[in-house]
Amino acid sequence: MTETRLDWNDVNREEWEQTLAEIQYSNPLQDWDFGRAAAKAQGMSLDRALIRNGTKAVGLVQAFIKPHILGLRSIRVLRGPLYAHTLPPDTVTGILTEIKTRYPLRKGLWLSIQPELPDSSEARHFLSNSGLLRLFAGYQTYWIDLTHSADDLRSQLHPKWRNQLNKAERANLEIHFGSDFDWLLDQYEQHRDMARFTGPSAAILADIPPEKTFTVTARHKGVTISGVLFLLHGQSATYQVAWTSDDGRSLHTTNRLLWEALLGLKEMGFTSLDLGGVDPINAPGIAHFKSRMGGASYTLVGTYI
Repeated sequence: MTETRLDWNDVNREEWEQTLAEIQYSNPLQDWDFGRAAAKAQGMSLDRALIRNGTKAVGLVQAFIKPHILGLRSIRVLRGPLYAHTLPPDTVTGILTEIKTRYPLRKGLWLSIQPELPDSSEARHFLSNSGLLRLFAGYQTYWIDLTHSADDLRSQLHPKWRNQLNKAERANLEIHFGSDFDWLLDQYEQHRDMARFTGPSAAILADIPPEKTFTVTARHKGVTISGVLFLLHGQSATYQVAWTSDDGRSLHTTNRLLWEALLGLKEMGFTSLDLGGVDPINAPGIAHFKSRMGGASYTLVGTYI
């Protein structure tokens, strides 16, 4: 039987992208370009490994390394590793054990890992058996399966969400794809500063290659009033940025933009969309809005050390 191993830093962008493209549900935190931009903006370095079975890459993992005083370093594996197909539990245990062994606390390395595993008692037991201790609850989101037909996707919308979409479709809106990127980032950064939102900065998003982003904006009477931005990674996309004016809110333009984005991403060949996370406690309105788009609820197992 061929041994599965991790090849640390013996990777190039092309092979990374090829491997990511084989993963059904990926995320920006394990994307090469987002990782590079985030590490650069926050004074971090990256540790990358391709998970190989023989010569074939079957998965990947990207770790963010941040230096601290006295030579200490924190290592964060966020929403990884990712696998191109299901691996045996003992193989996954070996992969997690190798990651943990690579960053020993006795050498001033503090590892935290947020595995891309759905929360369940079995997953928690599995991670405990891998020598990991759970600290925090996991990321929550909704995934939309873009392989469904447009009619099926529309039928899955909550009736009130669909009624708002109908209203926006009757408004005199101009919908633009792939434009107004700088405008949208300016609006996003102003809102981020005002609301003390902790998402990635505009500087990080601006440093991502244009082919890895997708914007949809709405204009009304010649004025841009709303916009959304998605990050693209492998065969998946993530809803990352939204901004709308008071006029945009009254016309339900975000509903229209998200619907147009679903159709656009589907046409481009993307198969799944992560709605960008929900926080029912601190942002219940946004969580409620996203829950009505017909996606499948998904919660990660948590953050472990």
